[in-house]
Parts: sequence; C-alpha cells; structure tokens
Amino acid sequence: MRIKGLDSLRFISALWVTFYHLGSFPLTQGVDRSKLDGKIFGALYDTVFCGPAAVIVFFVISGFCIHLPNIKQNTEINIRKFWLRRYVRILVPWGISLLPMIVLGWSYDSTGYLVGWSIECELFYYTVYPIILYIKRFINLRYMTTVAFMGGFVIVISNPGMMQYPSFGLLGNALLGLPCWLLGCLLAEIHSDKRESRLNVYHWRIIIFCLNCCCYSLMLHMKIGFPYTLNIFSIFCFFWLRAEISHYKNSPTIKWIEYSGKWSYSLYLLHGTINKLFNSLPDLNFGFIMNWVLKFSLIIILSYIFYIAIERPSHTFAKSLGKRK
Repeated sequence: MRIKGLDSLRFISALWVTFYHLGSFPLTQGVDRSKLDGKIFGALYDTVFCGPAAVIVFFVISGFCIHLPNIKQNTEINIRKFWLRRYVRILVPWGISLLPMIVLGWSYDSTGYLVGWSIECELFYYTVYPIILYIKRFINLRYMTTVAFMGGFVIVISNPGMMQYPSFGLLGNALLGLPCWLLGCLLAEIHSDKRESRLNVYHWRIIIFCLNCCCYSLMLHMKIGFPYTLNIFSIFCFFWLRAEISHYKNSPTIKWIEYSGKWSYSLYLLHGTINKLFNSLPDLNFGFIMNWVLKFSLIIILSYIFYIAIERPSHTFAKSLGKRK
C-alpha cells in the first residue's frame, strides 16, 4: 500500500544516512575554527546529518506501511505469503549488494554493517509481526508499545557506556528499535483524514530537524549515546509523520523527490561500498569539493542503475509470489 509523501521522506532519509557516512558537502572547508564564529558554525554544521536518526524514521515508516493493510481486527494475513514477499523484497537486493564486498575481500564490518544492522532489525520485525497481530487481539497496541519502550530502556542500561545505537548484538538491536517500529504500527491505526495546515507541518519539520541535530550533538559533545536519545526522538517522529501523512493527502509532492523514494533502498544499500571504492582509487585528486561532488554523483548514478537492474525486478518478483496460490 503506497501513501503519498512517504517515498519523498524515504529518499530524504536515505540521503541523510548517505551524508552521515560519506561526509556532508564541504561547506566549512576553509572556515577558521580557531575563531568563535567559525567554531560555532562548524559545530552546528557537523551535527546536521545524523544518520542514526534517519534510520529511526525508516523504522517508524516501515511499521506504518506493514500494519496499515492489516489494521482491522478481523484481518488475518497469510503468514507464508507475507514472509515470502518481505524476505525476497529485502534479501535479494541486500545479498547482491554485498557481492562487491565479498569479491574484494572486505570484511562485513568494513561496509556491510553500516546498514546491515538495520536490515537485520527489519527482518526481525517482519518475522514477529504475525505474532504481534495475534497478541493485538488481547492486548492494546499502545500497551505493547509502552512495554517495548520499557524493554528498550532495560537493554540500554544493561550496557550504559554504548554510544552507537547498534551496539547490543542482533537481538538486542532489534528489541531496542522495536518500540520505534511499533509506533509506526500505532500510527497506522490512529492517523486521520483531517487536513494538516502547511504551517503545522513546517512546525514539525523544524522540530524534527533540531532534534536530529541535538541527538548528534549530545553524542559528540556530551557523550550521551544514541541508545539514550533516539527512542525518545521516535516519539516526536510519530507526531511529525502523522502531520506529513495528513498534509500530503490533499497536497502535491515534488515529483522527482517522490519518484526517487522508489530507489531509496538501493541508495541505502550501496552508498557505503561505492564510497569506499572511490576512496581506494589511486591518485584521484581534483580538489576537496570536486572529489566530493564526483563521489556523490557516482553514488547516485550507480544506486539508480542498481534499482533498475536488481531492486525493481526483485520487488516485482516478490509481489508476484504473494499473488500465487
């Protein structure tokens, strides 16, 4: 089920993660950080692109999209078809994206884990979703989400020194992110057709942008890790996305951004590998800014080619599997 506006948000979130790993445009190149104004500007710009916060946005959107077709109490999903479609949709592009890393002899930690941890979490959520639907017959989704938040907090305090969100192993990471994903499911149940004013949408966009910067700044400067801040950030994402979804029901999207959301998964998968490949090229130096532009352009072009050649066919194949008896 496709909701207008969500593809745009996916693409922007994928760009956010890309800039987090690639390094944002060298706007501060040449800025004298020894002076107060340069130091303030540099510190602010350093915290703009918080990739882990963008991953939390992905989690909330994922929960929303998975649960929206199944919000009726009497809805029963075909578990076998559901798992088959979701696994094929996710695993085929992911597996093929890892091939260059395997051929070049890189370790999984070198590029694969940059995004692989979140994909592992998604696969966990798809696997347990039928169980969530069953439990939902007896327990309110709000209660489940509250319990999941409490469980996430227990995971964090079990190892309080961790700075990065994916620091607790496959199961620990998935359980930590579960309340964020369940917030998306909850959003699917309570979002309304009420039209949001443009002013209110921009109000929420500013809040999310500032909180994104705050989460990064707290980690960099005060050593308060992402495991402490990002689950709180997801609550604000819930209200922001509710405003965005209501707003776009009666408002146009920017067409090229909305279309780009269709291949945001390819961008998410490939940017780390292409970045490392580019950095390994010998004697390539056109200047700091031009190198960044060339690298980013290459990431965009190859990601789109990967979408046409791999992701889109695998998506079509997954849909066909779901239609077969």
